[in-house]
Amino acid sequence: MEGRKNELTLPGILGEQKIICAKIGKEIYGFKIEYLEEIIKMSRKKLVLPSALKHLKGIILLKGNIVPVIDILSLFEIGAVDDDIDTKIGIVVKVQGEKYICIIADDVFIETFSPASLAESPKIGIRYKEAIEGIGKSSKGIIIILRPEEILERHRTLSGIKLEEKLEQEKS
Repeated sequence: MEGRKNELTLPGILGEQKIICAKIGKEIYGFKIEYLEEIIKMSRKKLVLPSALKHLKGIILLKGNIVPVIDILSLFEIGAVDDDIDTKIGIVVKVQGEKYICIIADDVFIETFSPASLAESPKIGIRYKEAIEGIGKSSKGIIIILRPEEILERHRTLSGIKLEEKLEQEKS
């Protein structure tokens, strides 16, 4: 096991690991397949509430839940997806309980990784490293494997939701 120190160990899974991948511009991001709830064709008609926040394209209603539609590139401050939402795909991932996020992508595919092709996230030198679970190497390029709960947490911080909740708690 010593030779495998830098490999990403995903709880309860030995051997190959499936990752749902989102191609966004030139970047590829992924989530462990067990987080996948649904893949949807995006359209302006599906967006219930457009947003003034750069990273939040709006919200959609899914199975009675309000789901934020997130632009990962804006969330990480490394760019932005183009505004033609009608050409995009939405990857809805379950974060915790009945909480979901929808990530906007240009293309979606599933990649199977062997343990040797997965590595832990670098511990230093990367902004927002807490949101990165690991790095996958495939024939399609480097895939940054994300933690959905950290994506939701960053969204809540940027949107002011966490601050509002804190102020409400202080009032109580």
